[in-house]
Amino acid sequence: MKEYIVCFIFWMLFTVFLVLLGKAAAGEKKSESHFLTTGYLVYSFPVAVCGLIVQFLNLPWIVFAGCMAVIWVVLCGYIIYVRKKKDAELFRVKLGLYIRENWILYVILAAFTVMLFFYFRGFWLGNHLDDGYYITKVATLPYTTTGYASNYAVGVERCGFDSYILNTWELEASVYVKLLGVNPALFLRLFQSVFYYFLFLNVVKGFAENILTKLNVKIKSSLIQFSVLITLLFGMYYIFLFSYNILPLRDTFHFNTGMFLGATMPKMLGIILLLFYFTEVSRINLKMILSVAAISLVMISKTTIVLPVLIVTAISYFIVSLLMNYGKKEKVFAVAVLLLYCVAGFILPGSAGCQETLYADVRQSLHSPVVVVSLVIFLGSFLLKERVINKINGVMILIAACMIIPQVNDIFEQASVYRFVSGRAWTTWIYTLIILSSIYLCVVFLKLKAKERFIKAGYLVIGMILMAGIPYGFNKTGDTLVPGDPVAETDVKNSIKVILGNKYFMPESTIKLGEELEKLTKESGEKLYVVTPNWVYPNGAMHGLSVMIRTYAPDIVSVSAVERFPVNNGSPAASFEQEKYMQFSSDPNEESSEAFKEQADAAGVNCIVSQNEACTEWLEDMGYVLYSEIEEGPYYIWYR
Repeated sequence: MKEYIVCFIFWMLFTVFLVLLGKAAAGEKKSESHFLTTGYLVYSFPVAVCGLIVQFLNLPWIVFAGCMAVIWVVLCGYIIYVRKKKDAELFRVKLGLYIRENWILYVILAAFTVMLFFYFRGFWLGNHLDDGYYITKVATLPYTTTGYASNYAVGVERCGFDSYILNTWELEASVYVKLLGVNPALFLRLFQSVFYYFLFLNVVKGFAENILTKLNVKIKSSLIQFSVLITLLFGMYYIFLFSYNILPLRDTFHFNTGMFLGATMPKMLGIILLLFYFTEVSRINLKMILSVAAISLVMISKTTIVLPVLIVTAISYFIVSLLMNYGKKEKVFAVAVLLLYCVAGFILPGSAGCQETLYADVRQSLHSPVVVVSLVIFLGSFLLKERVINKINGVMILIAACMIIPQVNDIFEQASVYRFVSGRAWTTWIYTLIILSSIYLCVVFLKLKAKERFIKAGYLVIGMILMAGIPYGFNKTGDTLVPGDPVAETDVKNSIKVILGNKYFMPESTIKLGEELEKLTKESGEKLYVVTPNWVYPNGAMHGLSVMIRTYAPDIVSVSAVERFPVNNGSPAASFEQEKYMQFSSDPNEESSEAFKEQADAAGVNCIVSQNEACTEWLEDMGYVLYSEIEEGPYYIWYR
């Protein structure tokens, strides 16, 4: 309970700090949603810059921790300075008004938060094993001696250029975890996820405000929040959305169990964040260019796979702005830029794999009634004859063209590099389309002179249907983890019991095993090269033990994790075949033990975790001694 309280207080104070920072930086009266978005971006920029410098120069982790301390002091000083210099009214909040204008956000946030306590299967799987890298990295960065270009799941150095050193969110989170002394899985999977849900909702509301307040309609500020209710759709269980063609998009499990990951926010809001402050800017100037560059850097510091989205969004906005906000010469220049982009696409080699994946995802998404209805609203919004809407729509259409049109999309494909990146970019476009459609629907109602109470009632009906769909969809499909697999219902009561019995959002057996291995490392005074099962089944769910164990044993090398995260630094562990261990573990005999011993010796293994008591005799013959036993596994730790 203590760690829950510590994490809660930290994130509360951190959120308030970001709002105050946003108020100081904005310098004008805006909504709290606008301030939170601005504060987050302003704070994240120096964190990203410092993180990039530290990682590129391979400076000690403590240097970054020191940089964070300086950033906090400077930004707090800035807030105090602005408050004293400017009207203090800027820093006051009318609580009653804030609640009236934002209560919908807290209802949605509560729904998303509650569902986190049911997703143990997704957490145990480790977000399809992404957590084996990211959570382990956050947990082990303060103790890493191999540099930032490391294979964190295994615990060895990575050779060559590592694009992951462009990501700094793990470095930032590692400072918070170390400073607070809390369990990294709890901090990330529960509390950081809730924070990013809250930030996500506020960005969507702030974006809606930036559009609706610039139209030729009168709208009460308390009505804007209702357009955010559509985000409840994203909170439905991803297997339910996929299996019933409600929203069959790529890697939507991130919203359920991976909201804390750096890639999730850019995937959800990559386009919106670039457009956030520029829905209606008459001229492109240096300040705008620098702002876009800073926002782009912040998103890249979360994940490099946002790059193709940034490229096509920036070029699309530039061209559309020239066509809509400038004179004849600038329009000709815009056409020239577009032609040059197309020519570059023809010159550059394409990626058949990326295009194939993207087209498959586009075709699949068009089976969704939600996407079809959103497209109808989107295209119909041109009839509203609102300049702001036409400009945003023009940008969206050009982004889609840059992704989809053959040859022209070669720049997008080159920036994507991997198949899944191009698919995730399309997911970003669809998320943006759905959010825009919800905002435009409000404009349609207002143009039709509908009364406010009827507009609210309509949105609330949609919201209640979506809210009911969240637990219903999970109940119907919660035992399934991979899209396309047979759908299986889940035991909802058991799901929450499992999380309540594993309060750190990680199997207790994994935590205890990791702590025992770390203890053995300290006692033996040498590096442990550990072999473990790759997959175990605590609470009847798949769990990638070998890639998660270093979260709680940062000083070991997890040799078995090589199968999922191959090493390239010439380590003896690179040649280890996990299959030999599995054969020995499941059927210990002279043949299997000899084959495993040969593999283990070649990889420098000196610690073996077994779940089979029948292995005792054979492990003793290899020279191993039973060090400890974890009953919850059960796990038997053998050391020599």
